[in-house]
Amino acid sequence: MKTRIISILALLLTMTQGAWADTPTGRFDICTSHPGSIRVYGWAYDPAHPDMQVNIHVYVFPNASCTGGTEVKAKDIGKTNYSRPDINEVHHISDTHGFNYYLDVSNLTAGTTYYIRVFAIDPIDGTGNPSLPLSDSDATHYRTATIQAPYSVNYNANGGSGTPTAQKKCHEINLTLSSTQPTRTGYTFNGWNTNSSGIGTNYASGATYSANAGATLYAK
Repeated sequence: MKTRIISILALLLTMTQGAWADTPTGRFDICTSHPGSIRVYGWAYDPAHPDMQVNIHVYVFPNASCTGGTEVKAKDIGKTNYSRPDINEVHHISDTHGFNYYLDVSNLTAGTTYYIRVFAIDPIDGTGNPSLPLSDSDATHYRTATIQAPYSVNYNANGGSGTPTAQKKCHEINLTLSSTQPTRTGYTFNGWNTNSSGIGTNYASGATYSANAGATLYAK
Protein backbone atom coordinates (compact mmCIF):
# COMPACT_ATOMS: atom_id res chain seq x y z
CA MET A 1 0.00 0.00 0.00
CA LYS A 2 2.79 2.40 0.87
CA THR A 3 4.49 1.76 -2.46
CA ARG A 4 1.19 2.27 -4.26
CA ILE A 5 0.58 5.61 -2.49
CA ILE A 6 4.06 6.86 -3.38
CA SER A 7 3.56 5.77 -7.00
CA ILE A 8 0.22 7.56 -7.20
CA LEU A 9 1.70 10.72 -5.72
CA ALA A 10 4.58 10.61 -8.20
CA LEU A 11 2.13 10.14 -11.06
CA LEU A 12 -0.05 13.03 -9.89
CA LEU A 13 3.02 15.25 -9.52
CA THR A 14 4.17 14.38 -13.04
CA MET A 15 0.71 15.01 -14.48
CA THR A 16 0.42 18.31 -12.62
CA GLN A 17 3.80 19.56 -13.81
CA GLY A 18 3.01 18.57 -17.38
CA ALA A 19 -0.35 20.32 -17.27
CA TRP A 20 1.11 23.57 -16.05
CA ALA A 21 2.87 24.46 -19.28
CA ASP A 22 2.40 24.18 -23.00
CA THR A 23 4.97 24.54 -25.77
CA PRO A 24 5.51 28.28 -26.33
CA THR A 25 4.52 29.58 -29.73
CA GLY A 26 5.56 32.72 -31.56
CA ARG A 27 7.45 34.39 -34.38
CA PHE A 28 10.59 36.46 -34.73
CA ASP A 29 12.37 38.54 -37.32
CA ILE A 30 15.54 40.62 -37.54
CA CYS A 31 16.72 43.88 -39.05
CA THR A 32 20.37 44.25 -40.08
CA SER A 33 20.39 47.90 -41.15
CA HIS A 34 21.96 48.94 -37.87
CA PRO A 35 25.78 49.06 -37.91
CA GLY A 36 27.27 47.09 -35.03
CA SER A 37 23.97 45.65 -33.86
CA ILE A 38 21.07 43.50 -34.99
CA ARG A 39 17.48 44.26 -34.11
CA VAL A 40 15.69 41.09 -32.98
CA TYR A 41 11.95 41.41 -32.56
CA GLY A 42 8.77 39.34 -32.46
CA TRP A 43 6.33 37.74 -30.05
CA ALA A 44 5.83 34.58 -28.02
CA TYR A 45 3.48 33.16 -25.40
CA ASP A 46 2.50 29.93 -23.65
CA PRO A 47 -0.98 28.86 -24.86
CA ALA A 48 -1.61 27.21 -21.50
CA HIS A 49 -0.84 30.46 -19.67
CA PRO A 50 -1.50 33.37 -22.03
CA ASP A 51 -1.55 35.79 -19.10
CA MET A 52 2.15 35.16 -18.39
CA GLN A 53 5.33 36.34 -20.05
CA VAL A 54 7.95 33.94 -21.45
CA ASN A 55 11.73 34.27 -21.49
CA ILE A 56 13.49 34.99 -24.78
CA HIS A 57 17.02 33.80 -25.60
CA VAL A 58 18.91 34.79 -28.75
CA TYR A 59 21.84 32.85 -30.21
CA VAL A 60 24.18 33.79 -33.06
CA PHE A 61 25.78 30.86 -34.87
CA PRO A 62 28.67 30.86 -37.38
CA ASN A 63 26.95 28.35 -39.69
CA ALA A 64 23.56 26.95 -40.63
CA SER A 65 23.85 23.88 -38.40
CA CYS A 66 22.91 26.06 -35.40
CA THR A 67 24.00 23.39 -32.94
CA GLY A 68 24.49 23.94 -29.24
CA GLY A 69 27.93 25.00 -28.10
CA THR A 70 28.92 26.53 -31.44
CA GLU A 71 27.28 29.90 -30.90
CA VAL A 72 29.49 32.99 -31.08
CA LYS A 73 27.00 35.16 -29.24
CA ALA A 74 24.29 34.34 -26.72
CA LYS A 75 21.94 36.71 -24.97
CA ASP A 76 19.18 36.20 -22.46
CA ILE A 77 16.91 39.11 -23.37
CA GLY A 78 14.58 38.50 -20.47
CA LYS A 79 10.81 38.22 -20.43
CA THR A 80 8.52 39.38 -23.22
CA ASN A 81 7.77 42.93 -22.08
CA TYR A 82 6.96 44.73 -25.31
CA SER A 83 3.31 45.53 -25.99
CA ARG A 84 1.78 43.79 -29.02
CA PRO A 85 -1.95 44.66 -29.10
CA ASP A 86 -2.22 43.10 -32.57
CA ILE A 87 -1.11 39.71 -31.25
CA ASN A 88 -3.44 39.95 -28.27
CA GLU A 89 -6.36 40.71 -30.55
CA VAL A 90 -5.66 37.91 -33.02
CA HIS A 91 -5.01 35.23 -30.37
CA HIS A 92 -7.55 36.56 -27.84
CA ILE A 93 -4.98 36.91 -25.08
CA SER A 94 -3.76 39.64 -22.75
CA ASP A 95 -0.49 40.84 -21.17
CA THR A 96 2.68 41.84 -23.05
CA HIS A 97 3.99 39.15 -25.38
CA GLY A 98 6.27 41.10 -27.70
CA PHE A 99 10.03 41.63 -27.60
CA ASN A 100 12.24 44.19 -29.31
CA TYR A 101 15.97 44.15 -28.68
CA TYR A 102 19.20 45.42 -30.26
CA LEU A 103 21.87 42.73 -30.02
CA ASP A 104 25.40 44.16 -29.78
CA VAL A 105 27.52 42.36 -32.40
CA SER A 106 30.35 44.88 -32.65
CA ASN A 107 32.84 42.17 -31.66
CA LEU A 108 31.87 40.00 -34.64
CA THR A 109 33.48 40.24 -38.07
CA ALA A 110 31.94 42.89 -40.33
CA GLY A 111 30.84 41.57 -43.71
CA THR A 112 30.41 38.02 -42.37
CA THR A 113 27.04 36.26 -42.48
CA TYR A 114 25.82 34.72 -39.22
CA TYR A 115 22.72 32.71 -38.33
CA ILE A 116 20.30 34.01 -35.72
CA ARG A 117 18.09 31.66 -33.74
CA VAL A 118 15.60 32.59 -31.03
CA PHE A 119 14.24 30.39 -28.24
CA ALA A 120 11.17 30.88 -26.07
CA ILE A 121 11.70 29.45 -22.59
CA ASP A 122 8.57 28.30 -20.78
CA PRO A 123 7.75 30.49 -17.76
CA ILE A 124 6.57 27.63 -15.54
CA ASP A 125 9.09 24.80 -15.56
CA GLY A 126 11.77 26.12 -17.93
CA THR A 127 11.70 23.00 -20.10
CA GLY A 128 9.78 24.32 -23.09
CA ASN A 129 12.49 25.78 -25.29
CA PRO A 130 11.60 25.33 -28.95
CA SER A 131 12.89 27.84 -31.46
CA LEU A 132 10.27 30.30 -32.56
CA PRO A 133 9.21 29.34 -36.10
CA LEU A 134 9.61 32.06 -38.70
CA SER A 135 6.45 30.93 -40.46
CA ASP A 136 4.21 27.87 -40.57
CA SER A 137 6.07 26.55 -43.62
CA ASP A 138 9.62 27.38 -42.49
CA ALA A 139 11.58 24.40 -41.18
CA THR A 140 14.94 26.12 -40.71
CA HIS A 141 13.97 28.28 -37.70
CA TYR A 142 16.74 30.81 -38.19
CA ARG A 143 17.45 34.09 -39.91
CA THR A 144 20.69 35.07 -41.60
CA ALA A 145 22.38 38.39 -40.87
CA THR A 146 25.39 40.03 -42.44
CA ILE A 147 27.20 42.08 -39.83
CA GLN A 148 27.69 45.76 -40.65
CA ALA A 149 30.59 47.76 -39.30
CA PRO A 150 29.77 49.95 -36.28
CA TYR A 151 30.11 53.74 -36.32
CA SER A 152 33.55 55.21 -35.61
CA VAL A 153 34.03 57.93 -33.01
CA ASN A 154 37.42 59.59 -33.48
CA TYR A 155 39.21 62.16 -31.37
CA ASN A 156 41.31 65.15 -32.39
CA ALA A 157 43.52 66.87 -29.80
CA ASN A 158 43.10 70.13 -31.76
CA GLY A 159 46.67 71.30 -31.34
CA GLY A 160 47.31 69.40 -28.14
CA SER A 161 48.73 65.96 -27.39
CA GLY A 162 47.51 62.76 -25.81
CA THR A 163 44.68 62.00 -28.24
CA PRO A 164 42.35 59.24 -26.97
CA THR A 165 42.02 56.02 -28.97
CA ALA A 166 39.11 55.90 -31.43
CA GLN A 167 35.99 54.05 -30.30
CA LYS A 168 33.19 52.04 -31.93
CA LYS A 169 29.54 53.00 -31.51
CA CYS A 170 26.76 50.49 -32.21
CA HIS A 171 23.31 51.50 -33.41
CA GLU A 172 20.89 52.21 -30.55
CA ILE A 173 23.58 51.32 -27.99
CA ASN A 174 25.01 54.21 -25.98
CA LEU A 175 28.76 54.72 -25.92
CA THR A 176 30.73 56.09 -22.97
CA LEU A 177 33.28 58.51 -24.37
CA SER A 178 36.91 58.19 -23.40
CA SER A 179 37.94 59.71 -20.07
CA THR A 180 41.43 60.43 -21.44
CA GLN A 181 42.03 64.18 -21.60
CA PRO A 182 44.56 65.69 -24.00
CA THR A 183 46.87 68.45 -22.85
CA ARG A 184 48.20 71.63 -24.44
CA THR A 185 50.66 74.09 -22.95
CA GLY A 186 48.92 77.26 -21.79
CA TYR A 187 45.42 75.78 -22.16
CA THR A 188 42.85 74.05 -19.95
CA PHE A 189 40.90 71.16 -21.42
CA ASN A 190 37.18 71.96 -21.50
CA GLY A 191 35.63 68.90 -23.09
CA TRP A 192 34.93 67.88 -26.68
CA ASN A 193 33.03 69.44 -29.55
CA THR A 194 31.89 68.15 -32.92
CA ASN A 195 33.42 71.24 -34.58
CA SER A 196 37.10 72.21 -34.45
CA SER A 197 36.06 75.82 -33.70
CA GLY A 198 33.86 74.77 -30.79
CA ILE A 199 30.56 75.82 -32.38
CA GLY A 200 29.09 72.32 -32.63
CA THR A 201 27.72 69.94 -30.01
CA ASN A 202 29.61 69.77 -26.71
CA TYR A 203 30.52 66.55 -24.89
CA ALA A 204 32.22 66.23 -21.53
CA SER A 205 35.03 63.76 -20.97
CA GLY A 206 33.45 60.37 -20.16
CA ALA A 207 30.00 61.54 -21.26
CA THR A 208 27.40 59.40 -23.01
CA TYR A 209 27.36 59.50 -26.80
CA SER A 210 23.99 58.33 -28.12
CA ALA A 211 23.95 59.60 -31.72
CA ASN A 212 23.54 56.88 -34.33
CA ALA A 213 26.34 58.22 -36.49
CA GLY A 214 30.09 58.44 -36.61
CA ALA A 215 31.87 61.59 -35.46
CA THR A 216 35.17 63.31 -34.92
CA LEU A 217 35.37 65.08 -31.57
CA TYR A 218 37.73 68.01 -31.17
CA ALA A 219 39.30 69.09 -27.89
CA LYS A 220 38.24 72.45 -26.50
